[in-house]
Amino acid sequence: MKILSLLTITAASLGLVRHEGEAPRDTTPPAPRADVHPGLKALYGTPLQDFGLDAALFDELWRVWTGPARRAAARASAAGRRAMTLERYGLFVDPERGSEVPAAFAEHGDGRWTLNCLGCHSGQVDGAIVHGLGGNAFDFQLFVRDLVALRGRRGLPLSMQELGMAVFPLGGAPGVTNAQGFSVVLAAFRHGDLSFSDEPTPLGRELARAEVADLDAPPLWHLSRRSRLYLDGYVAKDPRVPMQFSLGLEIEPARVMALEPAYREIWRWMESLEPPAWPHAVDDGRAEMGEAIYGRACARCHGTPGHYPEKRVPVDVVGTDALRASSMPRAFRAFMAESWLTRFGEVDVELDPDGYVAPPLDGIWASAPYFHNGSVPTLWHVLHPDDRPAAWRRVGGDYDVERVGLAIEERDQPPRGLDPAEQRAWVDTAREGRSAGGHRFPGRLTEEERGALLEYLKTL
Repeated sequence: MKILSLLTITAASLGLVRHEGEAPRDTTPPAPRADVHPGLKALYGTPLQDFGLDAALFDELWRVWTGPARRAAARASAAGRRAMTLERYGLFVDPERGSEVPAAFAEHGDGRWTLNCLGCHSGQVDGAIVHGLGGNAFDFQLFVRDLVALRGRRGLPLSMQELGMAVFPLGGAPGVTNAQGFSVVLAAFRHGDLSFSDEPTPLGRELARAEVADLDAPPLWHLSRRSRLYLDGYVAKDPRVPMQFSLGLEIEPARVMALEPAYREIWRWMESLEPPAWPHAVDDGRAEMGEAIYGRACARCHGTPGHYPEKRVPVDVVGTDALRASSMPRAFRAFMAESWLTRFGEVDVELDPDGYVAPPLDGIWASAPYFHNGSVPTLWHVLHPDDRPAAWRRVGGDYDVERVGLAIEERDQPPRGLDPAEQRAWVDTAREGRSAGGHRFPGRLTEEERGALLEYLKTL
């Protein structure tokens, strides 16, 4: 899908509305625990951008649900509906925060919740909350669609941003987002100094040819091992680079720049993250055999615990879905190369990367689904390229200990005629940008070797 029709995404920010007759609420956010990292505190208490809502609207989202979900919510208690709401959108509450606000939102003194980085960069796996995990369940598009529907039902005015986001492909399934599309659109209306542009910028003129693609966020605990950012490694590390996601048509440059201290704290938090340890038993003998296989078959690209080569692999070699590699406009990288976000050229930007960087595999057991587009549900499927499902959906929040990844239901194609929310739960690898093909290197191994390699990957 082209981006040209999506120019309204970053228009006005969402408004907050108190329902008539609603009692005033205490809008002072509770303090996180004293030992919470300052960067995590910044994520929980600093409005990094403008998209959000208030608690009253969150607790009424169930009113726009349909079918069995709507009927179950109508019968449930307030606490039960809150739990159902969290589950529907792939959200969770962090007990270390000291608040019942979902971790994906910052809460600040005017009573407003605004989306933070944790929607896409934290999640739950095998029953545990893991910060820095690529958000494997957050359904950004479903959340926005329901929020817009609720505001419409209540007769609340919709901003241009809400209208744009209602039709923008924010993510084709739970756990993926079109983060690249956000980057392109948010930058298209700015000069390099972040001032607004009255005329179409070079990037703005490229929007007609730009595409959007579903992306599965990589684990943040890789950051400390890498020298460059993003799937293609096009830009060197710097805490200003992710500030691109704080841009917007109504956010003045000075306000964006004033967020740099908060981003520095967030950056330090990201650099401090460690991969979670596999929480189940390991067959040490098989894992030792798998370590030798890994050294022969995988380490050249993915590295070892003591060495990471940060190797970019051409798309025609790795063979995974090429849409992300081919669709980012060169004009976006050119904007980044000369902007405040890269210190006006001090941070290296590569304009024409030719593939994807093979990631380190620390904590890979926790980072399902796999590949940059989240198309492969388990490590067993990564190692068995001929057996990857054509269509699949998660079974609740269950974890597949044997195959190492998401517990799934699989079919030859997604079922039809489902409730829209149920339909979205299905990952269709026949869709553009969602191919589960490529990375066929494990097919060269015997079944015994693949089993041993799977055992070793649990230990990383």
